[in-house]
Amino acid sequence: MSTHYYLDWYYDTMPSDIQKSLQQVICHRETIALISGDPLYYEGDNPPLAECEWLLQAGIEFRNYVFVDHKLSAEEARTVVSQASVVFILGGYNLEQKKMINDLELDDVIRNHEGVIIGTSAGAINMSEKWMCSPRNKYDVKTASLQVGLGLNKLSFEPHFDLENHDYIETDLMPFSYELPIYAPTKNGAIKVVDGIVEVLGTVYKLSNGQLQRIK
Repeated sequence: MSTHYYLDWYYDTMPSDIQKSLQQVICHRETIALISGDPLYYEGDNPPLAECEWLLQAGIEFRNYVFVDHKLSAEEARTVVSQASVVFILGGYNLEQKKMINDLELDDVIRNHEGVIIGTSAGAINMSEKWMCSPRNKYDVKTASLQVGLGLNKLSFEPHFDLENHDYIETDLMPFSYELPIYAPTKNGAIKVVDGIVEVLGTVYKLSNGQLQRIK
């Protein structure tokens, strides 16, 4: 049974409750597959990643770290991801990241992975069934639209949630909340999902059926 973590972005260290949860769940530490969040712009083989630093701060270290981007063939990428102990879908640019995942034919491999899957920021957005892409939330688009994610769980994840962005919440998120529950962490929040059951870590709001409530 796979365990899914949807993380916000943490500018200093990963919050201690999330560290503890990951320490307990990540038992196999042979290989971690790091799926690029910046596939169009990054050049190099060993990118300095804040996400790896978070794990090291939590005392979680792997024997092998494999960075997955267009430098791998689809076959190589699929093999790496399918055999990894942990898959970490990194933060960055979610539209470009999802296109790369499609190009490397990783969709089904990620969905069928039975280990731990972590996504942060853009990566967590792409783990959603669908997510809102709107000019009212800093996307460089003219009109709002729903984008299809990997669909690891029947929910949408909305990192960097701003309670003061009333226009975005009322115009875009509230109507969308009738289709899927939206989990929206503020600073230091996350959710863990196992077999469809959501566990909240840190401060997270939920938008569902036109209602907004803080659930922790």
